[in-house]
This record gives sequence, C-alpha cells and structure tokens, in this order.
Amino acid sequence: MAYVLMLAMVIGFWILYFRGEFSFTNAAIYTVIFIYLIATQLLKQYGERLRKKWGKVAFHRINLALTIAYILLIAFLILAGAHFALVGWLIEGVLILIFGGIS
Repeated sequence: MAYVLMLAMVIGFWILYFRGEFSFTNAAIYTVIFIYLIATQLLKQYGERLRKKWGKVAFHRINLALTIAYILLIAFLILAGAHFALVGWLIEGVLILIFGGIS
C-alpha cells in the first residue's frame, strides 16, 4: 500500500511540474528515490536467486554500484537545483558523506 501511495505522490509531483508549480529537480529527486526503493525491495525479494546465480561477491558489487549511482544522481540533482552555487556544492558533499556512511 505504501508503494502505491508513493507512486501516486510521484505522479502528482510530475503533474505539478508540468503545470509550472513544482521544480524539475524536486520531481526528479522523488522519482529517483521511488525507483531506488523499488529496486532495493526487488533485490531483497530475489536476492537469494541472484546470489546463487552470480555469487555473493558479484551480487554485493552490483548492489554497491547501484547504491553509489543513486547517491551520485541525487547529489547531482541537488547541485543542479542549486544552480551549481557554492552552497549546492557544500550540501552535495555533506549528503554524499552521510549517504555513503549509511550505505
């Protein structure tokens, strides 16, 4: 039920973006986060099959690469939303450190 609600929110954000009431960066960040959550749930559900097929090390590397890609994409979207200002660079650096530490 939560994923259906999140999907409705993402669709709503894009509708607001196309109406001019919401920025592209915000809508894109929410979309990337939604895709990341769906991907992690799929990895949790089918993780055993993938580990058996590719091995634990390859599965871990793929999972880590996807996480890094999502972190960098969100950081870039925040930076673009800040119009590449110094504050955007600072926020990006802090977020990369925080998300990197969490993951």
